[in-house]
Amino acid sequence: MRIMKIGILFLFLAMLVAISSAQPVITLNHHTIPENPSTGYFILSIDLSNAGDNAKNIEMQIYENEKDFALVDKYNRKVSSLYMDLGDLSAGTTSAAFKVFAEKSGIYQVNVKIKYTYFINNTGYQGSIDKIIAIVVSKKPSFVVDANISIAPSENKQFPIKIKNVSGKAKEVRISFVSPKNIVCDTNLAFDVWDVNVEKEIWIELLADKNAEVGAYTLSMKISYIDEFGNKNIETIPIALKVYGIPKLVLAGFSTNPERIYPDSEFSLSINIENIGNAEAKNVVCNLKIPEGFSGENEKFLGSIDRDSYANAEFTLNVDNKTESKSYPSQ
Repeated sequence: MRIMKIGILFLFLAMLVAISSAQPVITLNHHTIPENPSTGYFILSIDLSNAGDNAKNIEMQIYENEKDFALVDKYNRKVSSLYMDLGDLSAGTTSAAFKVFAEKSGIYQVNVKIKYTYFINNTGYQGSIDKIIAIVVSKKPSFVVDANISIAPSENKQFPIKIKNVSGKAKEVRISFVSPKNIVCDTNLAFDVWDVNVEKEIWIELLADKNAEVGAYTLSMKISYIDEFGNKNIETIPIALKVYGIPKLVLAGFSTNPERIYPDSEFSLSINIENIGNAEAKNVVCNLKIPEGFSGENEKFLGSIDRDSYANAEFTLNVDNKTESKSYPSQ
């Protein structure tokens, strides 16, 4: 009798194993796009995986009852519930993705209910899964900058920058800078907390090398921080930076051809002009004030002279036959 009972028990257990092995084994997970959503619209994906037998006629009901949060249907309407027919799922995975909207940061609960049908020995059964998922939404900090930065080559200068956090509380804020070629900015700043709508004024120091080229550049300000839900972020803000310069022209030398000049003769005067400033000189015109007793050309257009460059102006002049032999100044 005892042997018969044991045999019946083993048969019952074998039937349970057979029945359970023929059932679907469905797990439900979710993810968002982006992974760490901020306020506004984003994608919520419900992910199903089946490690068992075929699940048929899968129906999914999603609903929520949260303030400042909504599901979005295919007509782009904000609703509190959605229904989806996912069909059949054999061993494998499937997903259902849809838009959601969060007006404020917070932790929101979404209820997901799955119903499906499966068959064992031609007998139909109903299966279901009820799960509450939590979605963390943070209002990402955002910074705006007000700055006016201009510097000359070989100049060392400090500049104020106003920075305002217009969205979301930021923690462990770190500020650094990436400067263009021949401009050095070693400023690094740190703040424990930066609340919303708080404006701070910081000061940075710039050093421009003597070889810095005149022009418009970008100084990149990098702000790293942790938002209120622990997500690490880096925001890069471009700041206009102007390198300005002033040309400076000097007389580098002159010569005549021939070297010795006599009355009643023609000669050429060559004037060498150097730009020792830190910017290009444009539309350069060389004017010559001719002394009494001389005549000829008195103006030459030289165009542009780059920094640390030379230009040559050559004038053809004549000496009157009554001009006295001596040295004459020319301007």
